[in-house]
Formats: sequence, structure tokens, C-alpha cells
Amino acid sequence: MRSIILLSIVFSLLPGMALKAQETSSMQELIGSGNFRFTADRAFPSGGGSIDMISRPNKVEIRDGNAQGDLAYFGQARNIGYDADGGGIKFDGEMTNTSMKVKERKNLVNYSFSVKGTRDQFNCYLTVSPDGSGTLSVSSNLRNTISYQGRISPMEKEIP
Repeated sequence: MRSIILLSIVFSLLPGMALKAQETSSMQELIGSGNFRFTADRAFPSGGGSIDMISRPNKVEIRDGNAQGDLAYFGQARNIGYDADGGGIKFDGEMTNTSMKVKERKNLVNYSFSVKGTRDQFNCYLTVSPDGSGTLSVSSNLRNTISYQGRISPMEKEIP
């Protein structure tokens, strides 16, 4: 009797496991394409609570080896002087140290890259779940690390 119950539980879980694997594969393909957008809706500064950011667009766009980011920053900055970026994290340039790894056991896709800002070097670490939700952690040499929660989506095609 126990073996029948155990088998029924296993067979009821198999379709869900196959669906997660398919979703993970879709996220892996999207991120691997090098053309996607991360839109943040919540920030988690170092040593603080969370901050809702739905009222202002906060995004990082990855397109063909370049990263363009515009994220609000909440935290401590060091030796930054006058900040031409208005206190936020802004960058637009070629990515270096790009890496993508899939944690199949947890169905997560990890993507990391570095990019230069106006006066700062940013190291970005993105972890994406099969459903497209993700966490972006940004560290730099002039600011405390901050994390963002949001969603991954494909880039819209540009109309020529």
C-alpha cells in the first residue's frame, strides 16, 4: 500500500519537475541570447530594509555584449565627490568578465558581468528563477553593495 502511495506521489510530481526544467531552459536561452532586460521593482540596500521602486523605472538592458543600466541607489558612497549621475547607478558600455552558469539542482541561472560607469567600475551578479523573477546584486569600488529584486524579459525588437 505504501509503495502505491509513494509511486502516485512521484508520478504527480514529475509533470511539475518537467515544467520547471523547461522554464529553466527558456530562461537559460533568453539570458544566453545576450538580449534581455532586468526591471527592478524593489531595492535592498546594505544594512537596511527594502525600498519599493515601482514608481520609477529601474532597469538594466543587456544587448549584444553591452550593458546599459539606470538604477536608483540607496546606500553609502565613498570618495565620489560631485556625482554627475545624480546619485544613481548608471552605466552604458561594453561588458567584461561575462559568465553564465546554470544550477540545475535549484533550477537557477546565474549571470555575471562587469561594466564601467562614468567614474566607477560595477560588478553585477544576476540570479534568475525559472519563472523569470530575479535578483541583481551590484558592487563597485566607490559604493556599498546593493541588491534589486525584479523580472527578466526579452528586449523589444527595434523598428528600423
